[in-house]
Amino acid sequence: MSRAPGMTLDRVAELAGEAAAYALAEARGGRRLTVPKTNEAGTELAEIVGAAAAAKLTAVWGGLDFMVAKNWRRSVRAARLAATGASKAAIAERLGCTERTVYELLERARTDGDLPPRPPRQGDPDQLPLLGEPGA
Repeated sequence: MSRAPGMTLDRVAELAGEAAAYALAEARGGRRLTVPKTNEAGTELAEIVGAAAAAKLTAVWGGLDFMVAKNWRRSVRAARLAATGASKAAIAERLGCTERTVYELLERARTDGDLPPRPPRQGDPDQLPLLGEPGA
């Protein structure tokens, strides 16, 4: 098979929508995918991205191989998973990374504006007497 020229997940997002690109990254990240020559129901591509998106991709890259990027927009994907309530461990498993990496990805997502900033930590009022008076 020939490799699909110019086929990146950014280009998939432009042609078929971001949802299709995220779905491909989740389902096939780090692995090769052959875009079917014709758009038919039941193909792997149609199962992953849906029939309408598959039709758009098949029209441009039908019959060609595509190496799906594994780490495409990983911080955004981590933020989306976190927003659904997924644990750090579950996010790490989905993205194929460590929990430490998930913390870093979520911090990057906050910096980039893909996640709201963390709320300020509130001190425990019961702990304040243990610290004594300031300057004492």
